[in-house]
Amino acid sequence: MNTNFFSKLAMVMLVLSVLLAACSPSGGQKKTVALEPLYSGTWQLVAYGNDEGQSIVTPGLRTFASFQPDGNLGGNAGCNNFFGTFKAAEDGSFTVEGPLGSTLMFCEQFMDEETAFLTALQAAKTFFFNEAGQLVINFSESADGSDFMVFVNQKSLPLLGAGWVLASLTNPDGEITVPPASAPVINFSEDGSLSGNGGCNNIMSEFTAEDGSISFSPIASTMMYCDGVMDLESSFTIGLEAVSRYEISGNRLLLSDDSYTTVLTFFAADVELTQTQWRLFVLNGEDVPEELTVTLTLSPGDETSEGTAFGSSGCNRYSGTYTMEADQLTINILILSAMMCDFGMETEDAFLAALQGDLTYQIQYNRLVLSSDTSTLVFLGEKPTLSGNWRVNTLGDPQNPVEVTFEQTVLAQFDMADGDNTGLLTGTTACNEFTARYFVDQNFITIGVQEMVDLNQCQSASEVDTEFFEALENAATYEFSRGSLLLRDGEGNQIVEFAPQF
Repeated sequence: MNTNFFSKLAMVMLVLSVLLAACSPSGGQKKTVALEPLYSGTWQLVAYGNDEGQSIVTPGLRTFASFQPDGNLGGNAGCNNFFGTFKAAEDGSFTVEGPLGSTLMFCEQFMDEETAFLTALQAAKTFFFNEAGQLVINFSESADGSDFMVFVNQKSLPLLGAGWVLASLTNPDGEITVPPASAPVINFSEDGSLSGNGGCNNIMSEFTAEDGSISFSPIASTMMYCDGVMDLESSFTIGLEAVSRYEISGNRLLLSDDSYTTVLTFFAADVELTQTQWRLFVLNGEDVPEELTVTLTLSPGDETSEGTAFGSSGCNRYSGTYTMEADQLTINILILSAMMCDFGMETEDAFLAALQGDLTYQIQYNRLVLSSDTSTLVFLGEKPTLSGNWRVNTLGDPQNPVEVTFEQTVLAQFDMADGDNTGLLTGTTACNEFTARYFVDQNFITIGVQEMVDLNQCQSASEVDTEFFEALENAATYEFSRGSLLLRDGEGNQIVEFAPQF
């Protein structure tokens, strides 16, 4: 890949000025490279680079590859599925044998990135795993050194036992909208039976799955009628009977037909009551408007049966405490911001009133149902995520923090697509607006160089601004604690505490 490629790439990617040793192509390289990690799970592309630095890929681009011990490789390059063969050895050599095959779909986004990735992969020369366990593939030599790609591992779940929720469905006429609150769900059992729900009716079938191939017997179902979802259910069952291949990428199950075209995509319903962000979709039998974001998150304290409850009520942010016993949940709201919005206040009032009743909870797949004598709330669960609006609470050592006054407020918004590893960080300090790309790998985080716009409100950089931007550059891991987001450096020291933005 020549330097013209990286000139083009720089137009869509931010270049990191500081390359972490954990992500450097030279850091952690050994004479002998173990092959077993290469074959474990699926690898998602998060960055390109050379000896001068690296560029985090465009947020929303989901390029991933899996490598099999028999020499087969496959994955998705951002739009199309691809497949081929490769050779890898313990001396670190890596080559793709012959041109890769792929499907021939056209997508409005990411076609340039897809071409760049497939070209780079077919030029691969060596590989290794860096100190963070990320896969680094060198694919060319240039005046700037070795060009490389960085991948993070997506440990794949087993097909059996997980509850799979439909995320997308494509038929010959195109993609079909999947309403989240009535998305079909399926479960594979060890006895070869399939059970689930098509959106309205319970479904059942038998399946066989081996070495990436899968087939289903005719789908049987109950005979209920539900307004608005029958076409979806019909297309779903037809799609199940049309697929012949399966692949699991992280928490995603992809079912494809004989032409390697993905027909059905599912995500695993791997959620628990606590440490999950629950988004409200149905309140007392009425759908919550899409433009309203109403959420509930329960963060345990010292005792798992009690802790902090917080979220968005549609217009305002709230926080409080909760206790639970068996299937009973009690929430006590202590703090509520005082904004007035032109839309959604009635929903907000009804939601907050319903939360403070005597509640019974039940979790079904990715759905949480809270019910009382007077209310029923249906939520969908999401894993804890950086995504959202945050305010810097403290900087530096929490025992001796840098003071952040009201006049020095620092706001940050993390945006990341569901199931992705890369995102966009934007925000403001007293002196600057800033933008940066970032990627996460389990609890690891790498934040790229910030693009900044001077707001012309400061004669010189404040201590808060300096400390904050240094912290972003040094961030190595993140965690959630009682509703707060903590960033730590490579030695485990807390360097930033964010609180939800009220």
